[in-house]
Amino acid sequence: RQGLQRQVALTLDQVVGGTEIVSDNYFNNRTLSSKVFDIPQIDYFDLDVDNMQRAVHRLREMADYGLQTVLPADTASTDVDKADMLFYKAYAHLLAGELFVGLPVMAKGKVLSPTEHFNLAVAALKEAVPLQSDVIEVATYQLLMARAYYGLGDKEAASLQATFVKAHSTLLKQ
Repeated sequence: RQGLQRQVALTLDQVVGGTEIVSDNYFNNRTLSSKVFDIPQIDYFDLDVDNMQRAVHRLREMADYGLQTVLPADTASTDVDKADMLFYKAYAHLLAGELFVGLPVMAKGKVLSPTEHFNLAVAALKEAVPLQSDVIEVATYQLLMARAYYGLGDKEAASLQATFVKAHSTLLKQ
């Protein structure tokens, strides 16, 4: 689990930095990041784009490895461990759908559309929610699911998930 948490931090470092430079929130004057992001010009062959793609892939692959290899071999693993790994996998798919016009789900694999990535995120989160016992974690999963549904254009499902989070979450009551 700690490896996945570390990878989420590294992924966010790549994604947030790049997306902030592309947005009008930041002027890329004195950094080592791509200067054409300010235009914005985003090329698939750009090193910063490549680094974002690699970070997202690494997160998804680590989650898959945990689900397929680590959990079956670890007799002490719990449903919560599986739920967390499904969450990280879903987050990787969500980022793939939100940030790229297409990304494969495996090395040299078929390139999937954002819609396909959003659907994979929703499927992983639907599997994760019943496994998680912590209400705050469940709310986090549902909030991520709302984002995926929003990306799919399903505003009703997105609103339903967000409304549930708002009504039942201690996150907003603290």
